[in-house]
Amino acid sequence: MPHVERVDAQPLLLITNRLAEAMYSTGNPLTTEQTAAPNTLKNEPSDVRITAKVQQLLDPLRQGQKGTEVVYDGCLFQSEY
Repeated sequence: MPHVERVDAQPLLLITNRLAEAMYSTGNPLTTEQTAAPNTLKNEPSDVRITAKVQQLLDPLRQGQKGTEVVYDGCLFQSEY
Protein backbone atom coordinates (compact mmCIF):
# COMPACT_ATOMS: atom_id res chain seq x y z
CA MET A 1 0.00 0.00 0.00
CA PRO A 2 1.19 3.52 -0.59
CA HIS A 3 2.42 5.41 2.45
CA VAL A 4 -0.04 8.08 3.59
CA GLU A 5 1.43 11.03 5.48
CA ARG A 6 -1.64 12.41 7.21
CA VAL A 7 -5.39 12.10 7.42
CA ASP A 8 -7.78 13.64 9.93
CA ALA A 9 -7.49 11.59 13.10
CA GLN A 10 -11.11 11.59 14.24
CA PRO A 11 -12.61 9.88 11.16
CA LEU A 12 -9.61 7.55 10.87
CA LEU A 13 -10.00 6.35 14.45
CA LEU A 14 -13.77 5.98 14.01
CA ILE A 15 -13.31 3.86 10.89
CA THR A 16 -10.62 1.82 12.63
CA ASN A 17 -13.08 1.10 15.46
CA ARG A 18 -15.72 0.05 12.93
CA LEU A 19 -13.22 -2.20 11.18
CA ALA A 20 -12.39 -3.88 14.51
CA GLU A 21 -16.11 -4.47 15.18
CA ALA A 22 -16.68 -5.86 11.67
CA MET A 23 -13.69 -8.18 11.86
CA TYR A 24 -14.85 -9.45 15.26
CA SER A 25 -18.40 -10.07 14.02
CA THR A 26 -17.13 -12.09 11.06
CA GLY A 27 -14.99 -14.31 13.26
CA ASN A 28 -11.69 -12.68 12.30
CA PRO A 29 -10.90 -10.44 15.27
CA LEU A 30 -8.01 -8.02 15.19
CA THR A 31 -5.19 -8.37 17.68
CA THR A 32 -5.54 -6.74 21.09
CA GLU A 33 -3.12 -4.01 20.02
CA GLN A 34 -5.05 -3.32 16.81
CA THR A 35 -8.39 -3.23 18.65
CA ALA A 36 -7.07 -0.92 21.37
CA ALA A 37 -5.42 1.53 18.96
CA PRO A 38 -8.33 3.98 18.54
CA ASN A 39 -8.69 4.44 22.31
CA THR A 40 -4.94 4.51 22.87
CA LEU A 41 -4.36 7.09 20.14
CA LYS A 42 -7.35 9.38 20.69
CA ASN A 43 -5.36 11.74 22.95
CA GLU A 44 -2.36 11.90 20.62
CA PRO A 45 -2.22 15.51 19.34
CA SER A 46 -0.47 14.71 16.04
CA ASP A 47 -2.59 13.52 13.11
CA VAL A 48 0.65 12.52 11.39
CA ARG A 49 1.65 10.19 14.23
CA ILE A 50 -1.87 8.73 14.46
CA THR A 51 -1.94 8.09 10.73
CA ALA A 52 1.45 6.39 10.82
CA LYS A 53 0.56 4.18 13.80
CA VAL A 54 -2.80 3.08 12.36
CA GLN A 55 -1.18 2.31 9.01
CA GLN A 56 1.57 0.33 10.76
CA LEU A 57 -1.00 -1.67 12.73
CA LEU A 58 -3.30 -2.42 9.80
CA ASP A 59 -0.77 -3.00 6.98
CA PRO A 60 -0.32 -6.66 7.99
CA LEU A 61 -4.01 -7.21 7.14
CA ARG A 62 -3.45 -6.53 3.45
CA GLN A 63 -4.50 -9.54 1.38
CA GLY A 64 -2.96 -8.87 -2.00
CA GLN A 65 0.58 -8.25 -3.04
CA LYS A 66 1.76 -6.34 -6.09
CA GLY A 67 0.34 -7.93 -9.20
CA THR A 68 -2.52 -9.68 -7.40
CA GLU A 69 -5.63 -9.96 -9.55
CA VAL A 70 -9.00 -9.21 -7.96
CA VAL A 71 -12.39 -9.70 -9.59
CA TYR A 72 -15.10 -7.34 -8.38
CA ASP A 73 -18.53 -7.00 -9.92
CA GLY A 74 -17.39 -8.79 -13.06
CA CYS A 75 -14.34 -6.55 -13.57
CA LEU A 76 -10.73 -7.66 -13.25
CA PHE A 77 -8.39 -5.38 -11.32
CA GLN A 78 -4.65 -5.77 -10.86
CA SER A 79 -2.97 -4.44 -7.75
CA GLU A 80 -0.22 -1.91 -8.36
CA TYR A 81 1.02 -2.01 -4.77
